[in-house]
Amino acid sequence: QTITSTGNTATISVPATTVGVTTFSLLGVQDASATACYQPQTGLASIEVVAPPPIYAGVDFTVCEGDDIVLTASGGVGYVWNGGSVQDGVPFPATQTDTFVVIGTNPTGCINTDTVVVTVSPIPLPSFVADTTMGCAPLEVTFTNTTLGGPLTDCVWTLSNGAILNG
Repeated sequence: QTITSTGNTATISVPATTVGVTTFSLLGVQDASATACYQPQTGLASIEVVAPPPIYAGVDFTVCEGDDIVLTASGGVGYVWNGGSVQDGVPFPATQTDTFVVIGTNPTGCINTDTVVVTVSPIPLPSFVADTTMGCAPLEVTFTNTTLGGPLTDCVWTLSNGAILNG
């Protein structure tokens, strides 16, 4: 490959997809003037192209609205979440479903990204009605779940008298 330089600087493009070490050998220098004098030279320059780090944002998950979220990336030495609005490993409240993007770097400064989707489930506003509210002992009452957006399934209901109902 012939390279044209300006002054003492020559620029060579190394294919970014070629990971590893590439060695360039200087064979000679030719004057760009009208005389075009050529002088054989020897010299080596080794260039290393480093693979981007295998950044991992974690698996997608679901939390309840208001719960704290902690995002922790791996695979690099430094991380920036959503442009710096989220700190790696620092809890923050869940407010809405979102896709979080992390940019990670390796020790040589190479970067890579990954994403994680956090689905935020709204807090249910529980509501139920009793099929009867008065009767003779022994009284059996059936509660029906009337929660909006429901009925919720696989719930644990804790009542004011300490009773715990499943369903």
